[in-house]
Amino acid sequence: MVKDTPNKETEIAQLISDFKTEKIEDYLNNNSLNQALIKTTVETDSKYRIAFDETAWAGTFYDKTNNWFINRKNSDGSKVKYIDDNGEEIEHEYEHILDKFLRDYKTTFEPDGKKFKGILLFITNINKDTNDKEGGVSRTQPVTFREAIVFASNLTNKSTYAHEIAHALGLEHYFWRDADGSKYDPTELAKNEENLNKLKNGIRSKEDAIIQNKKNIKTSENNIKIANDNIKIYQDRTKEYEAYKKAHPNYYKENPDINKYVKQQNDSIEKEKKDIQKAKDNIKDNQDSNIINERNLKTEKNNLEVYKQNKYKYKKKETLNIMDYSSKTNSYNQWQWKIMQSDLKNYYGNVTENK
Repeated sequence: MVKDTPNKETEIAQLISDFKTEKIEDYLNNNSLNQALIKTTVETDSKYRIAFDETAWAGTFYDKTNNWFINRKNSDGSKVKYIDDNGEEIEHEYEHILDKFLRDYKTTFEPDGKKFKGILLFITNINKDTNDKEGGVSRTQPVTFREAIVFASNLTNKSTYAHEIAHALGLEHYFWRDADGSKYDPTELAKNEENLNKLKNGIRSKEDAIIQNKKNIKTSENNIKIANDNIKIYQDRTKEYEAYKKAHPNYYKENPDINKYVKQQNDSIEKEKKDIQKAKDNIKDNQDSNIINERNLKTEKNNLEVYKQNKYKYKKKETLNIMDYSSKTNSYNQWQWKIMQSDLKNYYGNVTENK
């Protein structure tokens, strides 16, 4: 990813050349991911590049003054809406540059909707906003997440590649606190417990909502059945009169009481029809609500699973773990191997399925 300038082809060639010179693929296969018995094949091809228009991106995803990427936010402070890689609408405090990169890649290289099955590793000669303290970025969720970015500041930092790819493979940070500083914050344990309880309560709330919506659907379906039965009763009551009226057009005029009775039955039929439509609308509302609830429930359960799998945390910058931020990182733990292996199996399936 480079700016769209007359020098873009030279800059792209330099990025690829530096990547090969730094032997990043060799590092991944012999000094990091290989610990989890994961072998990578990096496809480096100059055609897979995006040159962005800095004027078009300015103020949303790019700061021209400082020449760095930023996240898109609404000026009024409202949440930003955007479509994620799975085609679902997301609402968040901001849209990360990560999502913009992926969307532009899909537009350029996946117009047919067929996704590349692997991790898309973006490298760029531009930094991220220094206030965000991101030399690279990726996500653990969803399990199908397939993107990692390494910004200019970390292009020669080999562990950054292993760190961000591992995020995409399900690994969280190895420490309690994201904020800079070596001093351990004892309140992080309480914050962690609070976040965990919030996640569990959110799951229970959505499970309860799904159950209630299903009950509402059954009630509405039963109401529709009752209404249809009532309509049949009302129709049966007037069937004889309606048949007689066809042969005697003035029958209702000559028998006002019968006319009134038939009108009452017809009014009741119309009311039942309106009740049926309300019940159908209610069913659709509850079904639509459950589509959202079930999608969010799946996400939260996946988040909880990631949370449970990443079960150990340490003081920041005090280990050699690749998911830490110490000056020297060179290892994953055995339980981290299992997380990454499981993520790959969930993503790709077994060997037979991929033949």
